[in-house]
Amino acid sequence: MKNLILHLRFRCNSAVGRSPVACSLHRAAHCARGVLITLVALCTSGVQATATYYSTGSADVNTLTHWSSARDGSGTSPANFAGGDIFVIQNGHSMTTTAPWALSGTGNEVQIENGGMLTAMHLAATAAFQVDNGGTYVHNAASDSANGSANDIPGSTSRSFGESSIVEIQKWANGGASPVALPAGVAWGNLKVNVASLGGAWHQSGGLAPVGFLPYLQN
Repeated sequence: MKNLILHLRFRCNSAVGRSPVACSLHRAAHCARGVLITLVALCTSGVQATATYYSTGSADVNTLTHWSSARDGSGTSPANFAGGDIFVIQNGHSMTTTAPWALSGTGNEVQIENGGMLTAMHLAATAAFQVDNGGTYVHNAASDSANGSANDIPGSTSRSFGESSIVEIQKWANGGASPVALPAGVAWGNLKVNVASLGGAWHQSGGLAPVGFLPYLQN
């Protein structure tokens, strides 16, 4: 934030015992402190706190009560998916989408921990997407566009995949003759392509950089 410079002018009664200049500076100091306090209050009131919610079991991600602020499920559930929160799929939990799942708000993130799994039967949208070592993401969702979009993979601002993570692509695009490539410049963990059919040749860019590659290709 830039400094706020105030030019203030006060009239002073000589009975106060200060010179007009001293009086003006004294009152300006009190006023400036009030302005500063007001500005701080206004700025902090707009700060968005990020909370972390954990999966409560193998269930769908779309239901708010399937998330808890405590790992053991004893906490509170989120009010919505628009608060810029972090959603963590825990070890042993296999979760799916029952409808498109879109997170919003500054700082929103989905994290799949070791032993956790997310199967996207519908498009899932989040700013940050992280699959830890041992975590699994299955993309089994048709795109909203015929040729698909690189943004169909979660993580509009960042994607992080552990070396031993697994990403399996089971569906891509939506019948278009020129399917777009997977997101470029992503360091995948183990990438498994298991797409039953596509409307055309699927060319990948030079930025496709899996750490490991599980060559299960179906046409």
